[in-house]
Amino acid sequence: MRIDTSKKETIRVMLLNILKKIVVILLYKVQPIVGENALKIEECNRPVKELYRLFNLIIERERADVMKEKWRKMRDIACFILEYDEAYLIRFIDIISEINLEEMKLKYLFPKEKIPENYCEIRGYNFGKSIWNINQKE
Repeated sequence: MRIDTSKKETIRVMLLNILKKIVVILLYKVQPIVGENALKIEECNRPVKELYRLFNLIIERERADVMKEKWRKMRDIACFILEYDEAYLIRFIDIISEINLEEMKLKYLFPKEKIPENYCEIRGYNFGKSIWNINQKE
């Protein structure tokens, strides 16, 4: 049985909306239970400390308080789960070690001619290091 392209797109959008609802539930229902104080980061294992540090970089670079709060909630949930469930932590460490950082550049998302001059200001985020360096040669 083949599903035509329009039905696939409809299914994809529906699944994305379900995923967004799950994230909202995690952020606003689960996080208050977990809370920022439920995890003593100085006592966590090194991979969780590193993830916590990375989330803190995102939080620092965000300009909008609403987004900072969302990232804090995601940080607290992710770090709590990884600290207290070794099975997830081991899988996370396994897959994160496979990241090819050369492929993780914004220049691959946006052809140079389509990027507005003030993109960084529009997005409300202070980009770090060379991720935004569009002028790099392949």
